[in-house]
Amino acid sequence: IIRKIRIILILLHDIFFIKLQNFSKNINVDAIFQVHPNTQDRKFLSHKKITENFKKSAFIKGNSTIEVNHKKYNYRRLSPSKLHHYIKHVWIFFSFRGSYSNLVFFDRMLILRDWINMFFLNQIFDRFQPVFFYSNYESNTALQIQTILKNHQCVSVASTFSAGYFPVEFEFSHQLKWADVFLVWGEYLSKRYLASNDKSGQHVISGYAGDFFMDEFRNYADKNYSFDKPVIAIYDSTYADDLFLTRKESIDFVSSVANYSIIRGAQVIVKTKKGGDLYDNLCEKYPTQIYLDDRPASFAASMNANLVIGYLSSTPCLIAKSYGINTVLYDPYGFIWDGGKGHLSEDIITNKEKLFYCIDSSITGDIGSVKGLKGVDPFSDGRFTQRACQYLQNLLAYSDLNKEEKIAYANKQYVDEYGDRYIIKNNF
Repeated sequence: IIRKIRIILILLHDIFFIKLQNFSKNINVDAIFQVHPNTQDRKFLSHKKITENFKKSAFIKGNSTIEVNHKKYNYRRLSPSKLHHYIKHVWIFFSFRGSYSNLVFFDRMLILRDWINMFFLNQIFDRFQPVFFYSNYESNTALQIQTILKNHQCVSVASTFSAGYFPVEFEFSHQLKWADVFLVWGEYLSKRYLASNDKSGQHVISGYAGDFFMDEFRNYADKNYSFDKPVIAIYDSTYADDLFLTRKESIDFVSSVANYSIIRGAQVIVKTKKGGDLYDNLCEKYPTQIYLDDRPASFAASMNANLVIGYLSSTPCLIAKSYGINTVLYDPYGFIWDGGKGHLSEDIITNKEKLFYCIDSSITGDIGSVKGLKGVDPFSDGRFTQRACQYLQNLLAYSDLNKEEKIAYANKQYVDEYGDRYIIKNNF
């Protein structure tokens, strides 16, 4: 009961606390962004190198705000003359209640909040008429905007830092978007997203979205991870009791691999996604032979590694192999997508015996040369930012054209530079 009362109070606030005032007519923008916060703990998820190229822009932030010229405005506002449109919008939600009648109360209220938010987001794009919206942020707001822009001339463009693991229809926004243009890493992920029923109009193959930081990762590794013995890098993964990996299994996996590697004479770096306290016992046992790296989205652990090990087709492992680093994808239950095994088959290991053999081979140097994984990232050159910026600049170049014409022009410039195989239409 208390939870329901709290939800109702939040909804009442969302519905009725609205600023009856328009945005200033002096505010004009060409582009609107929603990107990861440019904070120290999210440094390697930043796309500041893209956004700083577009001076006449705005940023969708949390708490229903939009930032323009470093000033934040609450976007839950409208002119009194449009109040009846808002009331009609809320009423429409209740008019199709048969579509959500099977949902529990909490889920219905979440949908109502999103429905209300979409009204005000739509007001933003009606008011500012930007040429494009770009997001690399996996959020409900980004998906709502992409959906709204199906009825606007503004081009929605998206990218993602995360590869995901296998096709999942309606999986939370890593591999399923509603963008007009989805900047994807390479052919492998394009196929996976299409198999997930991605609703984007087209994919533009442009490389890993975070590759701007690869040189920084190398410099960090040279400074902190240079040892006089072989290096094994282990990446843990997302876990949950209803996922493919539980917390206990994750700890056991990392511990057993680290134990074996150290016994065989290697230095171990554990890149943890969930915090280093998971491995306190391991670190106490091997205080000088294990390094923990808990910096979000950092791949520095891979840079000087003789072998990179991860669970399934995890993002860090795919990136490491794309850059020619020896990699193992540990898949004991056969969860790696069958449609992607043509790209990944050489690196998939299904049991500990084979995994330990790979560790031994990497320590002794019996592995030969490693080819980059071009199906994941055909570029692997650290220039995603330049390709993305150029594509967005080309959308701006003919801003007076309609949406389809702007996209066609940007596509032509991209094809002239990189070839037509890098534009993949989605005929869903």
